[in-house]
Amino acid sequence: MNRIPETCGISSASIELFLRELNAHGFAMHSVLLARRGEIVYEGYWKPFSAEYLHRMNSVTKSFVGIAVGLLIEDGLLSLDDKAVMFFPDDLPEEVREELGEQTVRDMLTMRTCITPGAEHWIRDKVQNRTKDYFLKKPTRPADTLFFYDTTGNFLLTRIVEDLTGKPFLEYLRERILSKIGFSENAVCIKGNDGYSWGDSGLLCTTRDLLLFAEFLRCGGKWKGEQLMDANYIKAATARQTASNVLGWETYGTFGYGYQIWKTWDDGFAFFGMGDQVMICLPAQELIFVCTADNQGCAFSRMMILDAFDRHIRQTVSSVSLPEAPEAFDSLRSYTETLSLVSLCGEKEVPCAAEIDGKTVLLEDNPMGIRWCRFRFADGQGVMEYENATGRKELPFAFEENLFSQFPEEGYPDMEICDFTPGNFYPCATSAAWQDARTLAIKTFMIGKHLGALYITVGFRADGKVGLRMLRNTNCFLHTYNGYATGRILKE
Repeated sequence: MNRIPETCGISSASIELFLRELNAHGFAMHSVLLARRGEIVYEGYWKPFSAEYLHRMNSVTKSFVGIAVGLLIEDGLLSLDDKAVMFFPDDLPEEVREELGEQTVRDMLTMRTCITPGAEHWIRDKVQNRTKDYFLKKPTRPADTLFFYDTTGNFLLTRIVEDLTGKPFLEYLRERILSKIGFSENAVCIKGNDGYSWGDSGLLCTTRDLLLFAEFLRCGGKWKGEQLMDANYIKAATARQTASNVLGWETYGTFGYGYQIWKTWDDGFAFFGMGDQVMICLPAQELIFVCTADNQGCAFSRMMILDAFDRHIRQTVSSVSLPEAPEAFDSLRSYTETLSLVSLCGEKEVPCAAEIDGKTVLLEDNPMGIRWCRFRFADGQGVMEYENATGRKELPFAFEENLFSQFPEEGYPDMEICDFTPGNFYPCATSAAWQDARTLAIKTFMIGKHLGALYITVGFRADGKVGLRMLRNTNCFLHTYNGYATGRILKE
């Protein structure tokens, strides 16, 4: 912590309450950062994550692309009213539907496009040309009418930036802005299978990098006295350009939307990424909050994180310094030292474990293609052995704490999305716990460039029958690790 929080009008006790609430919910938090008036007030990381860790930011990437588009406009290379189709002549069908022909750069920036994507996903379904696929879809409404979160529309903006500049959008931003504000030089963006940056989800940077970028926008594009970007575009990008309340109740995503940037309380603005990559900037309070996490699959985690931030931080922040509270500050520092990636809780040992230790479970045909599995336990740790279509595997775990290893599946994407990446294994953290006398739970987090989690539950009946469930929380890999299976312990 660079400053005692009280000197910046934030209570150390409130920050600790906020952190404790996040942990009490069992959220997979990775970092939390608070800044006030341009200074870091609090910074905490859940081990093994750190200030230097290049974290996958998912849809926060979109906000960076939105600013890159503003630079193109400033350079006179395009305008907000340019039609999208003019940039992709080689990817259009013979006849372009009227609504798609009318769709503009502004419509894509504000998520007021005419396309409603279905259940398909371009990686899982191995779409080779996202642009061509987009223009083949049937419009569901006129452009510039209704808000809908069109992630591939952002990818089209990424393509426009990279086609017009001849360089990756992050390099373009780095040359014009990022290097000047101290953004990590080793920050990168994953590429799609077509060679373009994955501008809708692929950014890897640090928690502090998000703070710097948000501070740059809060200051209207001025940094150390130099105006690095048109202040009017930034003002428009962080303003409410369209309504985003599509369900009628108030929550974090209902304050409106700018140019690939969300609105939030008190005319503030926000970046949001899947899994709870979050930046909240409240200019009126000169307050910035950043967190990273991997809560994919949890429908309520972001709402609860932001609700806790609202109650413990936003509503308690003072316009003047607070009285010193050394005991509360020391308590906060001590608690920060204990932060560690969440692991499963339950029982470490049950009588059932001795019955199944080392026994082979033969599985019937199942969606995962797993033929058999076996569990071994010793000294508070264990390993799940199994065989699937790609061979025999071993997934080690520890009870009620994380064991770090490599997930035993080769070839998932690395820095470029492709069908197979030889020799590539994902680092992972795996814990286990007995949920009851005969139910074993195992959870593994991927903690590298591609975040995700796999939750395995195995129930053992006294007569030897076994039920197994695998639930993946990711869009881009682990596709075969999802579903139910029935099995039976083989008799010796």
